[in-house]
Amino acid sequence: MQKKIFDFEKKLNVFLFILLIFFSSGCFYSFERVAIEFDVPEWSDNWLYYQVIDAKGDESSDSILIENDGSCKIDLRVESPHILAFTIDKKNYPLLLVANPGGKISVSFNNEWLVDGSLESSRLIGFQKKILETEKKLAQIEGIYLDTLSTIKRDSIVQINTRIKDSLISELRKDAYWLVGDNPYDVSSIFILNSTFNNKPLLPYNIYKLLYHKVDSCMAVLYPKGTLSQALKRIIKYLEYEDSLNQIEKAVTLGSSLMPKQLVSYDGKLLQVPGVWAKWVLIDFWSPKHKSNGYEKTELKELYKLFSQKGLVIVSVGFGVDSADVAYRAAVDSLVWYQVAEPEWSSIATYKDWGIARFPSNLLIDRFGRVLAKNLTFPQIGTFIDSTLRLTVAKAPIKVNADVD
Repeated sequence: MQKKIFDFEKKLNVFLFILLIFFSSGCFYSFERVAIEFDVPEWSDNWLYYQVIDAKGDESSDSILIENDGSCKIDLRVESPHILAFTIDKKNYPLLLVANPGGKISVSFNNEWLVDGSLESSRLIGFQKKILETEKKLAQIEGIYLDTLSTIKRDSIVQINTRIKDSLISELRKDAYWLVGDNPYDVSSIFILNSTFNNKPLLPYNIYKLLYHKVDSCMAVLYPKGTLSQALKRIIKYLEYEDSLNQIEKAVTLGSSLMPKQLVSYDGKLLQVPGVWAKWVLIDFWSPKHKSNGYEKTELKELYKLFSQKGLVIVSVGFGVDSADVAYRAAVDSLVWYQVAEPEWSSIATYKDWGIARFPSNLLIDRFGRVLAKNLTFPQIGTFIDSTLRLTVAKAPIKVNADVD
């Protein structure tokens, strides 16, 4: 029966992402042989499948039958560094190697992967191991059963566990930083640079910009005639764009006051926001390109039905649609709140001072323009408004002094 060494499916899921990085690089080297020898009894009598990605972006795949003693040998002729991903089930890729021209690599497994002949592969495997160990420790912390404890003890343990988890992730991030920073010419550094942990970038671009540019510069030197550096530049350009959007969104926080804007609804009504007399004003920014907007969700209509008589006003701002399109949608879907049409996609830039950089987005403000909530789901907005309505301020009883002369 096939023995599963460990599950790597969610550990470094940027593998396919990195494949795209290597596409279309055009460096020229002389072909040299690379020999990879396996001694993995746990995989005996299985087919070993592997994908090969070279520094020029060419991708190929092949397979070889592992002997009953767990041994096999792969010979490749390469002209540039290659990344090889190995699997026996075509689902999880528990082993990644970096093969350089002329190299001879020996691979074995004894509770962990052991690699001889490729220092870069050893570093990459060591990094994978740290990720697995960190996830195991985090899982153990999450598995602590707290329901039987008192509230005070439970809160105290939760705080301690949170600090431990932050420390573990910080340590992993520090290891990744130094690994990439010390080896910026290694192709595996691109892999580590773009790795994720718990579905979040391990090395966020907004914090590690200099590291991204350092690796990009080194790749440009290493592959001067190829487009590998250009691919990295495209990735960095995208990350810079995302970072700029994040900065716009972060500029407006809860409690911020919006600058007034004069808006015109599709039927010619003028309204100033803030300035609408209501307890709450929900400004919903949408686009027909995105399915997650108020026109394709019954939640927004339900929200209006529940709270319009209690002080909620909704203003929908659509991008990439003209007044005729908005009028048609409003009639067909029986949308009775304010509808504003912005035919040009670029018009979103005029809402930058409101912290709007992408859609769908929304803001919930009070009548004075103070931001109460940002980018909540419509049910969450309903819960927020409902909880606000339930708040009552108990008036202090009036005590009459009965002492009379």
